[in-house]
Amino acid sequence: MRERRVWKSACVALLLLAACGGKTSLRAGPSADRDGAEAVDCGRAERFAPPGGTVRLEATGANADDGVWEIAIDSAAPEDLHDPIEGEDGGWSVEMSVEPGAYQVGWSADGGGPSAWECVVTIHVIVGPPVAVCPDGEVVAEVGKQTSLEAEAVDDKGVTAARWDVIAVPAGATAMVSPPDAADASVTVSATGAYVLRLTVEDADGSTDTCDARVRGVAPPVLECPGAIMAPTGTKVSIQAGVTDDGSIESLAWSVTERPKASSAKPSPVNKAKTTFRPDRVGEYTLHLEVTDDDGLTSSCDVLLDAVPTGPVVMCPPTVETSPLTTIQLSATATDDGTIVSTTWDLATRPLGSASVDPAPAHAPTTSFRPDIVGTYTLTFTAIDDDGNEGACTTLVNAVPKEGLRVEMFWSTDRTDMDLHLLHPSATRWFYEKDCYYSNCPVGFNLMWGPGGTVDDPRLDLDDTDGFGPENINIDVPENGTYRIGVHAFNGRRADSNVTVRVYCGARSTVPDATFGPVLLHGPNRQSQNDFWRVADVTFVGNDCTIADLAENGQPNIGKAFEAEMAR
Repeated sequence: MRERRVWKSACVALLLLAACGGKTSLRAGPSADRDGAEAVDCGRAERFAPPGGTVRLEATGANADDGVWEIAIDSAAPEDLHDPIEGEDGGWSVEMSVEPGAYQVGWSADGGGPSAWECVVTIHVIVGPPVAVCPDGEVVAEVGKQTSLEAEAVDDKGVTAARWDVIAVPAGATAMVSPPDAADASVTVSATGAYVLRLTVEDADGSTDTCDARVRGVAPPVLECPGAIMAPTGTKVSIQAGVTDDGSIESLAWSVTERPKASSAKPSPVNKAKTTFRPDRVGEYTLHLEVTDDDGLTSSCDVLLDAVPTGPVVMCPPTVETSPLTTIQLSATATDDGTIVSTTWDLATRPLGSASVDPAPAHAPTTSFRPDIVGTYTLTFTAIDDDGNEGACTTLVNAVPKEGLRVEMFWSTDRTDMDLHLLHPSATRWFYEKDCYYSNCPVGFNLMWGPGGTVDDPRLDLDDTDGFGPENINIDVPENGTYRIGVHAFNGRRADSNVTVRVYCGARSTVPDATFGPVLLHGPNRQSQNDFWRVADVTFVGNDCTIADLAENGQPNIGKAFEAEMAR
């Protein structure tokens, strides 16, 4: 006849309190996973006790709070089991009878009997020779630390003697069992590797039993972090830690445990032994490395980094293309490990002959700039921080012609007025309506030269009367024919000056199609001095342009203005 007793516990972990362990470390094993929750584990699959002893059982896992323990009695089990009584820690215990035998205890979710048990423990009541109980699996022992051997000695009348012997150790290693004459002992190993320890027990009748405990010595990961590091802010620092282990590394993580105020710098990657770190504020940082191996042992080390001030990091726009006399906007950025106290835009270089001025506003990240002639301009943006450090960057502005004909002129002395002239192909004389110059051709005046509306009319965009120039005359779409270029030394305190003329014929390039001069011109009212220079002829046929120097016998074609007035 089969009888079943069912015990229910209201505890989160179901307990059957006891004094003895099992024959081996074979575990009853976790139950199958229910509803995605963690399975239940009943502990060792076999337990041993003397008659009248008690056995402690424990069910663990997320499902252990809603199931029941069941004891199934069969023909080989004791018949006179006492009712369970509540243990001191709120669990349950069972008191064995003196009759020898064995029985099974199972855990199930709904008390459905052995067929529904999710894990099982077999309990043996020992009568006769002693039993030495060692763990069947490995005992994992950290090097240098005491670790329980999880062994027991069981006898019906009591064990009279126990002894531990060291059977095998790794080369050069030692194992110390304490106490060496008790089953309930701990071991301390000196190195990693495999150990074998043998437990021998004896009862009052002189009967003995032995079991072997296999021990694996393990050690936490060994870390080598670099020493203190000093680096400028904003600089990417490479940090390499040495990581070794007797097994494998399960996890590795870098973190920043101390940092200057307002810093948000982080190591990257955080899960590799080699990482990089870019400090963003001046001050001290502590980078913490924590490593865990496959035995669950953890080691850590710290890297101290001292970030020193650096100059601002500035960024300027890339090269910008525009056309002369077109105002453009430029924006730069400046970041720093402290505070930016000033920013400045400067015109560092400009083409020969240019009179362009510095960008404005000069002390704001966004500024405006207006190139006056064709060529490349270098603009510099400078930022200074509260440590007095500075950072600078440059932007190149390429001013290229957009007109079909562009003539530029500049000279070598200030407080002088040189005038640029351009004759229409049908003109026969200078200083009249078919001659574009200061008198009739400045911006706002319109010389009606050709049939194409305003695109084939000239305009004097710049007329400098007391400096070095520049001056320019432009035609968007020139007519077919030959235009002539001239220069007149009009007036000035320094009437003698070297004059240069550049000619561009439709190509969007900073390189002129022709350059003439410098040629020395003398001011008016100076006897026997030449004040007019016939420079060149520019002939257009469709999109083709031909430029002819009017020099005679290698000498510039210069003379007096009143003579030039009537002669082309």
